[in-house]
Amino acid sequence: YLDTLKKITAELSITSNVEFAGFVKDLRHAEDILVNSALAVATYEEGNPETNFTYYSDQGKIKNYLGCGLPILLSDVPPIAKDLEKNGCGLIIRNDPNEIGRGIIELLLDESKLKFYRENVLSYREKFDWEKIFENTVNEPL
Repeated sequence: YLDTLKKITAELSITSNVEFAGFVKDLRHAEDILVNSALAVATYEEGNPETNFTYYSDQGKIKNYLGCGLPILLSDVPPIAKDLEKNGCGLIIRNDPNEIGRGIIELLLDESKLKFYRENVLSYREKFDWEKIFENTVNEPL
């Protein structure tokens, strides 16, 4: 869809504001891109929970987004979705282009709301810190 997306950005006169990175092989480079971003969008195919493993898996890219301090707009598919919304780290959205667009605009146009979500992400992500996980595991009574 790259050519189609480039055509759309040209038609909207936003080419200078959009970068198509494609697959980024080097995780450090991907993290550099993420830390310089305002928010993340993670859409997942809904489908049947009996055949769609995403309903039961721990999505690595969401952890990367959290690690980089990004509020997340995401589908209500991965198990962490409701917890992120409950903790003010993002918004659950449907896989609808209009709804995704509204979510992006809502956060990008409201600096205080974006800051609120980012601060919540920075607090929430602490639970995934390896040192804290190790410390809590080792200090558990046997």
